[in-house]
Amino acid sequence: MIRALLFLSAALLFVPDLCSGEETRVVLRTSLGEVEIALFADRAPATVKRFLARAGIGHAAAPVSLAGTVVCQLRAAGWVTFGCRPPAAPGLPPEVSGRAVDQPDEIDARAMGLDTRGLGDAASRGNLWQLEIYPRYRRLIDAGRSVPPGLEALIEGVRRRGMEGVRVLEGRSRMWLLEALGFEYCEGCSPWPVHRGAVATANLWPGEADERFLLAFGDLPARDGRATVFGRVVKGWEVLEAMQQLEVSKSHVPVKPIYLEKIALVSGEGKDGR
Repeated sequence: MIRALLFLSAALLFVPDLCSGEETRVVLRTSLGEVEIALFADRAPATVKRFLARAGIGHAAAPVSLAGTVVCQLRAAGWVTFGCRPPAAPGLPPEVSGRAVDQPDEIDARAMGLDTRGLGDAASRGNLWQLEIYPRYRRLIDAGRSVPPGLEALIEGVRRRGMEGVRVLEGRSRMWLLEALGFEYCEGCSPWPVHRGAVATANLWPGEADERFLLAFGDLPARDGRATVFGRVVKGWEVLEAMQQLEVSKSHVPVKPIYLEKIALVSGEGKDGR
């Protein structure tokens, strides 16, 4: 009971200044209960339009529906990700239900201060090579896709100088690195970090937002500038608290599947009058 009260109190700190302009509110009807979210169509119009189409709301139809999907991943200290097909057989993980090809990210990195956020100490910058820079490079090469010039320069520097080449990251900002990885930011787009209560895309790489979306249990600074925040939780914190108590597998999949049964419109209109 005390933990639940603390969770709810902390949730209130996720102040409504995330809201800007018009909102569309929808209810996520899950097998554990309802969660109401507000969507930010003014700052992330393409992302919200795609989400509503998959929810079956509005004029545009989507080939893949979110209704009947299950939770993909649940990390009690971090987030819950929705939008996967149920496992094909017992013991198998849920499957991503579709993938958007080159879906642009709607993020204003400068507005959230990523142009002044540093990359940490030498050890942190070394970790970036292993966790972000080289994996991104291999991902592009294996897919036969072009490598952004900034990323190619980073790779070439390490080829020539070994790990001394990573020193080029010294004094650089988080925004600089993410742009080198291929993110393209837009002024006036979603300016919000992935804080507690955020509704965001689940992608970690540029233009690879797919059918999944996440609700953040807490602040997720590693996803700032990588995920488009296109909404926030406004009701149903007790449902999120219940999710955090559930048993999960070693791969962070709920042992008992959580179904997203339906997404229903609550109130408000999008910019197109729906």
